[in-house]
Amino acid sequence: MRAQAQAEQDLSDIQSLRKQPALERYLLRRLREKRDALAERILTEDAATPEQREIWRQLYLEYKSLCTMPDQDQATAEKWLRERGAAE
Repeated sequence: MRAQAQAEQDLSDIQSLRKQPALERYLLRRLREKRDALAERILTEDAATPEQREIWRQLYLEYKSLCTMPDQDQATAEKWLRERGAAE
């Protein structure tokens, strides 16, 4: 039951956040900018060591994850609730 309550709360929170234009206008935009800057750096920084490139790659993946987190979490919660509802 706790997982169901958490999934429902996540959906509610995500929907509330999506109603805030600043989320897209500022936060997600800035995360995408940082992600894209890292991608550019990875592709163009010829003097980077393999270790630096790996650090940048990991950061890129983290920014990518943060950018898509609301969509992924919403889909996961909806799927969980749908499956849970079908099982009952």
